[in-house]
Amino acid sequence: MTNADEEFIDKMTDIVQRHLRVSYAMPIEDAHIAFEQVPSDFLNDDYCTVWREYNAALFECVRLLVRYEKALKAWEELCRDLEEDVRLTCLADYAYPTFRVACDIPLTFKEQLAKGVVKLEHLARGDRSLIEMDADERRAGYYYKEVDRLESEDSGLSQIRSCLTTDLYESDEAQHLQGMHGKLFHDASATLMSGKTTIASFSRGMYATVVEGPIDLKAELGVLDCHRARIQRGYRLFNDRAHALFDSLPR
Repeated sequence: MTNADEEFIDKMTDIVQRHLRVSYAMPIEDAHIAFEQVPSDFLNDDYCTVWREYNAALFECVRLLVRYEKALKAWEELCRDLEEDVRLTCLADYAYPTFRVACDIPLTFKEQLAKGVVKLEHLARGDRSLIEMDADERRAGYYYKEVDRLESEDSGLSQIRSCLTTDLYESDEAQHLQGMHGKLFHDASATLMSGKTTIASFSRGMYATVVEGPIDLKAELGVLDCHRARIQRGYRLFNDRAHALFDSLPR
């Protein structure tokens, strides 16, 4: 290992240590949300078990999104004044992997919310088919359609349905993150480190080279921060509905 290598490692060690301090101290507005304590009921153990399962999964999405948002904000702040080789290494080895996972969390949360609430609704109606060991694996689309159907029978689901459709699917931030997920995981994409060049047709027989710059981390953090509030609301609505159904169960 050369002296230059040793010097570079020392620089990276220093910046990673600085990042830890900045990240843990990074303020995130309205980020705190209490973990819901799920009750136990011997006569309705299957309902409480499913509730406990999805409560934990949804809360983990919220928790991780807050952690990753803090980490990314710290990287965005620290990378402004770094030497180019150190900056690109920080982005490639630390910020970009975290950013990819953070962009995937909203989609994961939306699917878990739909599945969790539909399973609880069915259990509250005495239908255990969705938790049977040999139950068919249903795609996410089934659960979204089932939320629509169940809400048409019970207006108590209206807020969750609105959250799933308006907040977590139709909002500008939701659409942006869904598109970002598609680019990052299923297509050629710019990264935090570099842009991309492609060719596009804008008229019959006419083509143009389109140059796209690197992903703007600061702008993407604004999108994530705004959408996190909707995800936190979804977590609260899930548990409000779970409590309402629990109170209606026979004992």
